[in-house]
Amino acid sequence: LMTALAALGRLDEAIAVRDSADVVQADEPYGKASRALLLATAGQPERARSVLAQGPPTTYAAAAVWEVHVSGIIEELTGHLDLAEERFRAAERLMAEQLTPSDQLLVGMFLPWTLSWIEGDSARATIELEALLERVELASLSPFNREYPFIALTYALNGDDEKASAMLARYRAEAARLRDPLSEARAGIAQALVRVNASGPSALAELESAVESYRCARCRDFFLGHGYEVAGVPNRAIEAYERFLARRFFDGNVFIGLGLNTSVHERLGRLHDQVGNAAQAAEHYRAFADLWSDADADLQPRVHHAAERAAALSPR
Repeated sequence: LMTALAALGRLDEAIAVRDSADVVQADEPYGKASRALLLATAGQPERARSVLAQGPPTTYAAAAVWEVHVSGIIEELTGHLDLAEERFRAAERLMAEQLTPSDQLLVGMFLPWTLSWIEGDSARATIELEALLERVELASLSPFNREYPFIALTYALNGDDEKASAMLARYRAEAARLRDPLSEARAGIAQALVRVNASGPSALAELESAVESYRCARCRDFFLGHGYEVAGVPNRAIEAYERFLARRFFDGNVFIGLGLNTSVHERLGRLHDQVGNAAQAAEHYRAFADLWSDADADLQPRVHHAAERAAALSPR
């Protein structure tokens, strides 16, 4: 119910539901992280940090990892990418110590996504992803847990088509017979993105078809927005990214995209600017600049550019 209310933009009611849940089940180990994540994705990072700082950390292993992770997402959303990286590494270490290698793999994917899609450092994203795969040792996992499609998807988003295709080949050889719906959907999207990277607009129909089987509506919009942007179709990218932001918080057991909101504002500012939508460009540039006002020093040129474009396009 909390997630549904958040998706409708009814934040106060969503928080009231969380309050009620905390009364009924005061020892629920994920409560603090859940509330903090709700506030962070609603654009209230200071309140989110305050929630995480309250009381002692949970002693439940999986929830403790998630609290550290959520703290990284908060910093990611506010442009503190160095601190986010530190938190994501800490969460992965905790996962390796306390839970399973397959969990470690999923948690470890946050950093390559951050480096690639938010920081824009594709070379370092590849280095970190390959280091993660060495730490986890995919061969030690069951074929079901090797996450080949998710890894391929990460490579494809990073523009590394050769490595994405290699992971898809391993999936088809080792795990496709398991016919897991989520893996099949991710494999289809990864393959489509590889083709979009290579062929541009002519491959978009394949991407549009591939995303239909993905259960997460917000994720579908993200992959479509990215594909349209890469293919040079700005108006379609705008439509998809706007839907992504309109679907607040998350739907389903999907968490990898929770730190992308602020960067989507930046991209929407550029895309609206590109097609001449001055008011909308200014709105998104300003949202990005406000959320990243205290971002890392090396990211400040992006913040300054967004603020300058917002002022030029729609002076307050």
